[in-house]
Parts: sequence; structure tokens; C-alpha cells
Amino acid sequence: MLTLNTKIDHAESVFAQLVLPYEMRENSRLRTALASGEEVAIFTVRGTVLRNNDLLKSDDGRVVQIIAAHESVYRITCKTPHDLLRCAFHLGNRHTQTQVGEGFFADSSRFGIKTDAGRPGSHDCGRKRAI
Repeated sequence: MLTLNTKIDHAESVFAQLVLPYEMRENSRLRTALASGEEVAIFTVRGTVLRNNDLLKSDDGRVVQIIAAHESVYRITCKTPHDLLRCAFHLGNRHTQTQVGEGFFADSSRFGIKTDAGRPGSHDCGRKRAI
């Protein structure tokens, strides 16, 4: 099993690429496999979130490049900033990870928006689409 435990900034060559969704890249302890089938154990400093193109080095010198998997997210927009704030508040109460931008936010939660949309007494969170 290949053990990756050192995050580096630059490498002369890359042994393999590892495609991971965000949910897995935020774990500091992870066991998975490369496309070749070789098992990989990742041990990073607690709290480390692996980003697209991060490089991890093993004890034997092999370097693996982390690739962020394409994931569907909901892009939420509202007619007014107040409505957008209300949607953000409701998602925040569910402790979901949300990207905030000017006039929108994006949420990858599978339950946050879906369960609120159409619920009696809920407000309109605007247009939702997978991107």
C-alpha cells in the first residue's frame, strides 16, 4: 500500500493522479485506490483540505497529484438580497458547506435545498440547477 503523508509544492515528476470528491478531500485520514488499483492511504495534518492539483509525497519518493472530481452543486439566486440571506440562513442551520458569491451561493448538499423547496411555509430560494 502506498502511504502519502507529505504535502509538497513542486515535483519533477508525478507518479499518478488521484481523483477525489470534496467529501473525501476534507478528510485527514483516508484509504482509497489509484486508477491502477493500487491501494493508497493518505495521512495529512488534521484540518487539511486537499485542493485541486495538490501534490502528496510518499516515504519512497513517489508523488501523487490530487484532482478535484467534478460534482453537481445547486447555484441559488434570489430576487432580492433579503431572500438570498434567508436561504443562506436556513442552509447555515443545517451546517452545510456553502460557497458564497456576489448575488448567489452554491451548495452541494443533497438534502438542504431539496427538503426546503416546496415545504409549506418555506420561502422561494430562487432558481436551482446542477452545474
